[in-house]
Amino acid sequence: MKAINKIGIFTFLLFSVFIGYGQIDSTELFKQSKGKMSFPVLKFKELETYTKAKSVVYETEPSLTLGFIVDSTEKVYTFYEGKVLRVQQIEDMYILITKYGRYFITYSGLKKPLIKRGDYLKSNEFISTVQKDIDDKYRLSIWLSEFGKNIDPEPWFKK
Repeated sequence: MKAINKIGIFTFLLFSVFIGYGQIDSTELFKQSKGKMSFPVLKFKELETYTKAKSVVYETEPSLTLGFIVDSTEKVYTFYEGKVLRVQQIEDMYILITKYGRYFITYSGLKKPLIKRGDYLKSNEFISTVQKDIDDKYRLSIWLSEFGKNIDPEPWFKK
């Protein structure tokens, strides 16, 4: 009987190793999506790129920010899956930070989202609507980083 249990455990461990062998890790999957992601809003009037704004997440390093100017309270969708790390209110708008592998995505300029820390979001999942900002514009801002290194988000989206 003990021999059967040892064989069963050995077989399980061996099978587990082979199942994981050759699979691509989450960071590689994210990298392979570069240029293939959908925009987080369906319609926008203008696309703004900022390079001098301070990052919400990493205060010491200037961020590369992509801003989507929309007509009104446009719906916002995730452009990649990930775990919600933070939902934070800043004055009358919210920021949402998600993580997938080594990548962090920050969505800023949201009305109160219906999701919370620890939720796992799928790609193209509705998260909120755009909130009017201090400039009286409806602007969604996106930051992308890989372990603290800011990355230009624009090349990651489909043209």
